[in-house]
Amino acid sequence: MQHRAITGLLAAIVPLAATFIAQASPPTGAGSVAGVGGCTDPMFAGRVCYGLGSHPESVAVGDLDGDGALDLVVAELNGDAVIVLLNDGNGSFAVAATYGMGDSPSSVAVGDLDGDGNLDVAVTIVFSDTVSVLMNNGDGSLAAAVSYSVADGPVSVVVDDLDGVGPPDLVVACRYNNRISVLLNNGNGTFAAAAHYPVGETPMSVAVDDLDGDDDRDLVVAVRDGNNLSVLMNNGDGTFASPITYGVSPSPISVAVGDLDGDDRPDLATAHFYFASTAVSVLMNQGNGTFAVPVIYNAGDTPLRVVMANMDGNSNLDLVVANIFGDNISVLLNDGDGTFSDDLVYGVGDAPVSIATGDLDGDGDVDLAVANEASQDISVLMNICVSCGSDLDGDETVGISDFLLILAQWGPCPPVCIADIDGDSTVGILDFLLVLADWGPCP
Repeated sequence: MQHRAITGLLAAIVPLAATFIAQASPPTGAGSVAGVGGCTDPMFAGRVCYGLGSHPESVAVGDLDGDGALDLVVAELNGDAVIVLLNDGNGSFAVAATYGMGDSPSSVAVGDLDGDGNLDVAVTIVFSDTVSVLMNNGDGSLAAAVSYSVADGPVSVVVDDLDGVGPPDLVVACRYNNRISVLLNNGNGTFAAAAHYPVGETPMSVAVDDLDGDDDRDLVVAVRDGNNLSVLMNNGDGTFASPITYGVSPSPISVAVGDLDGDDRPDLATAHFYFASTAVSVLMNQGNGTFAVPVIYNAGDTPLRVVMANMDGNSNLDLVVANIFGDNISVLLNDGDGTFSDDLVYGVGDAPVSIATGDLDGDGDVDLAVANEASQDISVLMNICVSCGSDLDGDETVGISDFLLILAQWGPCPPVCIADIDGDSTVGILDFLLVLADWGPCP
């Protein structure tokens, strides 16, 4: 009897709520422009820029202070510093600390390097041929850097468990002597001496995934002047076989890895950095860790970085590209089978050089932080493209369980609360009405 009463009440309220929402101005952060098959333009609210010091070269995201909100870590190339910007809980940021580093920090990554549950920071120092590790003190502040020697000219660092024993290890692309350096974790956040692997002329970027399905982590390297992607298969213990190369001419400068066609095998994407280029190449995994010939897609003016993320909420990985001479980013939406639609272009600052992805405002979708070298700032773009923003429990249907989550979190939010659909830091009547307006299966 009670269930029938609730159902009847909802049947009466839903049409009224839908009318209310249709007539109301969409609240900040709660816009939904998605339809069947994904999102349409615009995808982002207006960008917010955070001015920094000298030439931010790399940005990473992670919850450094343990409050549930993703923070930003930036490597400043000419400022010789790492800067931490803490999230206030709704996607706004303030500089919390600046840490002096060696000569020209070029790439930054985060991970729990000592297994204590806090995210630490690794940063490459390009002209001192080192990678520096800054341990989290437990509150988002960082201890003094400890440096480890790598090959000449480190420009890209990734944190991942390469030997399968944890905590995670480090892999570094070193541009000047054509090698990558692998530093295995001793188990406590200190690292063994680097092992070096030749990969070809001018490695610029490295990514990690299980490419051949054998449950260990393999490497793929963008080798710019060698005009190839080099794949190094893991021997199972954090050592690596000789590289297998895939031609992606000319000048691949960054690489991203992820399952683009839904076959549970990671695929590759690379950005081509040369004069008047607009090219991004995609190489599909053939099921055994080998890759098909590249398919080329157009992005913006001179792509420098490419990342993969589910930007439109439809479960497929899309491509996001930083176009250094276009002063913009391109979003190429996945058609569902690993092919891509024409790019959507969004202005950022001057000379974007790095992209980090994550749910920065806690509303369930993927936002972007972009490091702009020439304008010396970080652009934050909040995603307003949610395929089903009221589906709080992720079951592809807006229903009773989502309604109950609204009731359970009613009132002012802690730093992040999933039921705050409209992004006003309070779960209240408008969130309730948004659930009712979206009632039923997600598009």
